[in-house]
Amino acid sequence: LLLIALLMSLRLLPLLLEPQIRPAFYGLAVFFVVDRVRDLLVGTPLLSRMLFEFELAAILALLLFLLGNDRLRLLPRADIRLPMFVFVRRLALLLVAVALASSILGYVALSRVVGSGVLRTAYGGVALYASYKVLVGAISVFMRGNTFRVVRVIDLHRDALTRSTIRIVKLATLAVWLYLSLGYFGIRDEVMGLASGILLSPLAVGELTISLGDILSFVVAILVAIYLSRLVRYVLDEDVLPRLRLPRGVPYAISTSAFYVMLMVGFFAAVAAAGMDLSRFAILAGALGVGIGFGLQNVVNNFVSGLILLFERPIKTGDTIEVGLLLGEVKRIGIRASTVRTWQGAEVIVPNGDLISGQVTNWTLSDHNRRIDVDVGVKYGTDPERVLQLLLDVAAAEDRILEMPAPSALFRGFGDSSLDFRLRAWTSRSEEWVRIHSDLNVAVNRALAEAGIEIPFPQRDLHLRSVAPELRRPLAEDEAARPPVGFAGSQPLPHADAGDSD
Repeated sequence: LLLIALLMSLRLLPLLLEPQIRPAFYGLAVFFVVDRVRDLLVGTPLLSRMLFEFELAAILALLLFLLGNDRLRLLPRADIRLPMFVFVRRLALLLVAVALASSILGYVALSRVVGSGVLRTAYGGVALYASYKVLVGAISVFMRGNTFRVVRVIDLHRDALTRSTIRIVKLATLAVWLYLSLGYFGIRDEVMGLASGILLSPLAVGELTISLGDILSFVVAILVAIYLSRLVRYVLDEDVLPRLRLPRGVPYAISTSAFYVMLMVGFFAAVAAAGMDLSRFAILAGALGVGIGFGLQNVVNNFVSGLILLFERPIKTGDTIEVGLLLGEVKRIGIRASTVRTWQGAEVIVPNGDLISGQVTNWTLSDHNRRIDVDVGVKYGTDPERVLQLLLDVAAAEDRILEMPAPSALFRGFGDSSLDFRLRAWTSRSEEWVRIHSDLNVAVNRALAEAGIEIPFPQRDLHLRSVAPELRRPLAEDEAARPPVGFAGSQPLPHADAGDSD
């Protein structure tokens, strides 16, 4: 039956193995046949021993043959790490040499245990490697099928999930091979007992008794809780919550709350796995309460403020807020602080307490509509109705301006140098309001120029209190010759007060 299984393996396994390691597989197949022949010679110990020594010598020669660097360079192509292979080869070389020397010197039992352990470990390694290749192929085909296309997370991150799954399968295959190898050498129970003794050895620190196994269980439970909470949060954000019609900010609050809850549950599970008495946490909680009251007020304040931001949602991710001189978009609401990205590209860390206790302007709390004001002044004598209609036409020609609320043009009043007007328009693209404001300014300036309407320069009257005597008479004559100051379009020149002097 074993020979029939070998024939099937010789037919199937080379198709799963890389060409670089097929010769080693064929060599192990020959040794497997020799082992089965040696099992038939159990009644003739001397002949069986000689055949075993010949087999060990052949294995020793094969391992020495693999010392060539040209052959070792082929291993990375076969997805085998070179340092690990070198270590395993050297260890196998040492064990085979010990087994051959023990058989020659008459220590037959030791030789059988060591030599058979090396051979069985090699057979098991080949079988597990072939199984690993089968699983990798099956996983790759399965992940690329139509089964998971409905799952958005897998469909978007198919390659990354495939690599992670293959990595887990590789580690599991290596662990199984190590476990079987210990059994082949007959030291599995001893090694497991030694490891259990080391992990379970109690270490007393005062009234507290702990072991290395407890610490290891605590660390493993914490790591599992962290990775599971991240996975759940990722699945909620990428697949589950986008399918639901929820108000903006609610999906982020749900995923973040689930993340924190799972971390808390994982922490208590880790404490229980470590064998700690949960009743003793009452003392620890009291000590933490005193510490919080004295030194951790800001931390607790920011933490509670973060919970308020998540559940009350006065500020949500994606909102444009203004805090003092800071203006930007909220990128993340964390457990202690939030991240705001300014329009200049800087990411500012703002404590959650400042967002709750201080005055915050949220430009996008209920919607993304934003009003844009364009102020313009025209010269005296211009028809105001014409200017108002021109401003409304400019707003109507801009497709990024909303029809409701409708744009409005206002005559604000009589300025020092001009008739002042204001165009008010609304846009739903709050992230582009600076660009839209600029485009409206350009359009208004172009429309006024095409209509022949002038935007005047500022006009000022300059009164000179101290004038040289030789200049006082020409200035007075020039002032008398100019039209009145209130005349439209006039530009009064500086004049001197007649009775002023130094």
